[in-house]
Amino acid sequence: MNTENWPIWIFPIIWLAMAILAVAYTSFGERFLHKELMHKKAKIFGFVFEYPFIAHTLVHHQKFRADESYCLDTHEHPEADAATIPMKWWNGPAIVFMTTATFPLDVALITGMWSFVYIFAAVGLAYYGLYEWSHWCMHKPLAYKKRFIERYPFRGKIFLYLNKHHNLHHLHMHKHFNVVCPLADLVLGTYIPESKRTPPVATAQTSNRA
Repeated sequence: MNTENWPIWIFPIIWLAMAILAVAYTSFGERFLHKELMHKKAKIFGFVFEYPFIAHTLVHHQKFRADESYCLDTHEHPEADAATIPMKWWNGPAIVFMTTATFPLDVALITGMWSFVYIFAAVGLAYYGLYEWSHWCMHKPLAYKKRFIERYPFRGKIFLYLNKHHNLHHLHMHKHFNVVCPLADLVLGTYIPESKRTPPVATAQTSNRA
């Protein structure tokens, strides 16, 4: 695709649209990986890939439930259990590669717009970082202060909403797979409407901190 004659002002609009599309795309990718790899024993080319299922469903979910154990501070062995909150270091690059080397790469090869891949890779990396940071803050709230993500934006209302959303995932493991952006849960039917929700137990501890 020849973009040499395009007006320069059009490119920021295109890049913004790409970034918004990348967030939506990554939300669906997050849900797919969480549902199909972390809550199931996946078969890949005939081999059973069970590491994510064991680490997440059999370990993380057993240590962190939807009750008071949702918060690490209530655990008998908090230092050991803290290691089950984040993913292994190599998960980030692997996830970014998987999400970038599919739809974005196809579009770039067809259109010649490689900025599509670059923006999707940047958004995927940022999304993964936000996933890990949010997930850590959800399960390990600080008693003496709120972190930046818990105070901004909108005075922490977004984080509080996502924290409640994730707490319900620990109550209903086959619902609320998204941690960062619940768009895919909403579209694909794994979002629990407010009227059908069981009130979360542990997330109130987060909202009451100074």
